[in-house]
Amino acid sequence: MIFRPRRTRALTLAVPVLILGGLLSSAQPAAAARGPVRPYQATGTPVLGSINGCSDAPLITPGRYLDGFTGGRSLYYKVKKRTDQQLQVSATAIAEEGYSRNSGLTVSAGTIGKGDPENWLRSYAQSSGWATVITAGARSQPGKGNETPAPDDTGCILVKNKITDAGDMPMKVELRVGIADDATARAGEQLPQPRTGPAAEGGFSFDNATPIGPGTYRQSLAVGEAPFWRVDLKAGQQLTVKAGVDIPTDFPRDFPSSIPTGWTVQIYNATRSLTTCDKNDASLTVLFSEQTGRFERTCGPWQVSKPEDAGSFDPNGYAVPGTYYIQLQIAEPTDGMKGFVVPIDLTVDVAGTPRPGADPVFSFAPDAGSAPSGTGKSGTAGGTGDAQAPSGTSQDHGAAGVPSESAASKDDESLLGRLALPVGIGLAVALLGWAAFHGLRRRGGPPG
Repeated sequence: MIFRPRRTRALTLAVPVLILGGLLSSAQPAAAARGPVRPYQATGTPVLGSINGCSDAPLITPGRYLDGFTGGRSLYYKVKKRTDQQLQVSATAIAEEGYSRNSGLTVSAGTIGKGDPENWLRSYAQSSGWATVITAGARSQPGKGNETPAPDDTGCILVKNKITDAGDMPMKVELRVGIADDATARAGEQLPQPRTGPAAEGGFSFDNATPIGPGTYRQSLAVGEAPFWRVDLKAGQQLTVKAGVDIPTDFPRDFPSSIPTGWTVQIYNATRSLTTCDKNDASLTVLFSEQTGRFERTCGPWQVSKPEDAGSFDPNGYAVPGTYYIQLQIAEPTDGMKGFVVPIDLTVDVAGTPRPGADPVFSFAPDAGSAPSGTGKSGTAGGTGDAQAPSGTSQDHGAAGVPSESAASKDDESLLGRLALPVGIGLAVALLGWAAFHGLRRRGGPPG
């Protein structure tokens, strides 16, 4: 089994003592490993949306924002979009304890007028009972209202709160707004370098999702966690995702103890909307049925296409080229199960050839779309802005996808770090010698 990577050099001093303890005492059965459960890491620039409607809503530029639902109220924001531009809006509500099964979230945008703004885009998502996030998103499309200019190019975004049983408990909401036009297309995309090995451990939000490419990744997770990975796809490419979990037979007898507990593989498209995993199996979870062993689920193969290829509606969610997100978790664990560390594996296959013709390039930088079309000014100097994870998070990595050097790793190069191994070995030898000498004295001494 491969568990979550841990630093070993700083623990070198203690290792011989632990080994010695095993030599001097009778063997005990190994306890199932447990670890902390890492929650969803909400990120974004703080913003306060209006709860009264579009008229007094704040004007926001493309970017990543963090707001919150309170008291069942919805949120409104103003946004600028010209008729030659496409708008993308995604909203993710994060619940600490999950949602009731009939909870929903609607994201829409359009010109300001009577009724809800939704003539540019609209998306609805309904939650599973065990999910800790519910997310919805959409892109505006030419011919869907974009040809009608809004006064001063200003429209409105509505994030409609349909989450039930939340009461007055505050709930974090991530909002992601992007613009695509000729300028962002000329700037192009700068995608993050895929990671491998220990650096490919999943992140804990959409923005911190770990970039990976085709291949097999062996990791671990603590029950109760729901890590994310990202794969960047072009129209014409085909995605297949296979993920498995191994529940060891020597786990405690009551693991898993919940009948609906199971293994879940979810794929979200570039607008962060949930896609279909298996067209022949609508269930989201492979149930454990109170058994241990190997559990596996395969999603795909699915071909990524463009909206115009899907007609008026794509029920499976793959008519959106861009970044796709993979989320793995054990659904509906009991409190007693949370924290148990289990080995998992993720296999990603990308086949096919990207189709001719450029896919839209969305920028989430604050100045995206601020210049008139044709000026040559890009929305962001670095492309889409998706390549950079927010600093200070678990995915704050250095160049080439390698984790930044931490204070702990620097300490390992100190004098104490360099002496840890020889000193540890010396202590182990001394303790073994003492144990042998003590045993000989007891064996050769007078009977007690």
